[in-house]
Amino acid sequence: MSDVLVVSIVTGSFAFLSAVFTGIMAFLSAKVLAGQKKAAEKVAEVASDLKASSSDSNTKLDGLIAQSADQTKVMDATHTLVNNAMAAQLRLNKAVTRRLANMTGDPIDIEAADVAEIAYDEHQKKQQVVDAVDKVSS
Repeated sequence: MSDVLVVSIVTGSFAFLSAVFTGIMAFLSAKVLAGQKKAAEKVAEVASDLKASSSDSNTKLDGLIAQSADQTKVMDATHTLVNNAMAAQLRLNKAVTRRLANMTGDPIDIEAADVAEIAYDEHQKKQQVVDAVDKVSS
């Protein structure tokens, strides 16, 4: 088997695994974020109900509000971590697919590399918007 074929197979396998990992990370990220948002909404609802109750409940309310703030911090930190991991994965996928395309010259590989670059660039643009909103709100 020629060296180019072996390198192509290894690089192609790596690109495939990168794409699968990216998909899995995106799916898990969405599930974690959805669960955290539901939890934060429930905490806010409980906090609202407790506020309307007796003054004896106000002590518990203070604890829930602090817990909600802590959960929001954890949710934001988790979201940031997942976004960073996604950016790293997309950057890796972009590099691997472009390398494969340069090695093979195959139009399908070139198209895959172009799509990987677009996905990375779109993620970066979206992240810049999120970062700008976070900067304004803090």
